[in-house]
Amino acid sequence: MSLILLYAQDMFRYVLVAIPIYAVLRFAYLKTKATGTTIRRELLLGLSVLYAVGLLSQTVLPPGYYGFENGEFYAKAIIRSERHFNLIPLRTIWGYALTDNELVSDWGQVANLNLLANVLLFAPIGFLLPLLRPGRAELKHVAVAGLAVSGGIEIIQFFTGRSADVDDVLLNLLGACSGYLALVAYRRFRDRAASDSVSE
Repeated sequence: MSLILLYAQDMFRYVLVAIPIYAVLRFAYLKTKATGTTIRRELLLGLSVLYAVGLLSQTVLPPGYYGFENGEFYAKAIIRSERHFNLIPLRTIWGYALTDNELVSDWGQVANLNLLANVLLFAPIGFLLPLLRPGRAELKHVAVAGLAVSGGIEIIQFFTGRSADVDDVLLNLLGACSGYLALVAYRRFRDRAASDSVSE
């Protein structure tokens, strides 16, 4: 749980910085366009951008130390010379699930965090995309988007001192599809509840 909070706090820093920047840029863009918009669409777009910032902050930026101190920005990236690269499906997943690592004291927590994070971090793609493109984003579109984003991230990670692993792509795909299915299930439950209330 402590590791999850640590990553969440780190992600929140980037999202917090992105909020006013996005708000100013979006407002300036809307001022130059004659096309109308809705509060719902703007909220969804804002959430999508902030989600993207949070996702990229945890997956694309090289590991290191970033922040502000005494009003000045500092950055110290850790670029590893060795790269971990795995193209064998399920190899890493089975390794996390079935293997102990004596070099890491809380290996169970680290393994579970890695597996769950790869799934949960991509779940928003599954429900944000259909909400942004109602009627034009089905499961296959979500799957393609999840694969494209995940594949791009893995390629970048290989060159920024992180690992590139096909199992991450599989878990990310599972997360995106799970998000979509959760949205579908919610809509069906909502529609059924509305139908039952009308019939009564």
